[in-house]
Amino acid sequence: MVFSDHVFTPGDYEFWKQRSQSILDSKRGRAAVLHGGYVWRLALAAGHGVSEALKGPSGLHPRDYLNFCAWDKDGVEYVDDDLTKDELDLMCGVYQSFTGTGTNIKKQSWYPLVSTFEGSGEDQGRWYYRLEQNYKNRESSILGEKVTVNSRLLLSATQWRDKVRGFGEARRATASVEKWSTRFIDTYCPL
Repeated sequence: MVFSDHVFTPGDYEFWKQRSQSILDSKRGRAAVLHGGYVWRLALAAGHGVSEALKGPSGLHPRDYLNFCAWDKDGVEYVDDDLTKDELDLMCGVYQSFTGTGTNIKKQSWYPLVSTFEGSGEDQGRWYYRLEQNYKNRESSILGEKVTVNSRLLLSATQWRDKVRGFGEARRATASVEKWSTRFIDTYCPL
């Protein structure tokens, strides 16, 4: 939690990278590589790659919310590592700050939160050239800043939503493909 008059600088960005590294270095950190989207890209940038993901689950956790569980048609349970919402938010660089109005707070982040990115027009189910360019441009704009007040260093969920919205046609096409794929799988590959 920071105060509303906090001036974010590239130093804050470096501090955030150190904090997110603690998640990546944990036993469940490989879940960031498995997650996809910006969380995956940030894990790669921190030096965690596919070899990390291939190590397999770190073990069964007593707290269910730390496990990703899936069942096959025979009821066999498969378990893998997962990250909590707070850990995913931290991976994206979220900061909460007081707005100055009562007890209201606002969330801002270095990169789009999972809840903002997933299902957006930019979320095509894979990392592609445009996302990579956006990521690189974002990082260079943050690290290239002088230590001055810049309200654009962190963006709110609304600002991120506008940035990752994508083209209307692409969103509709993705939704149609999802619908048709689900219908095909349900019809021809029943569990």
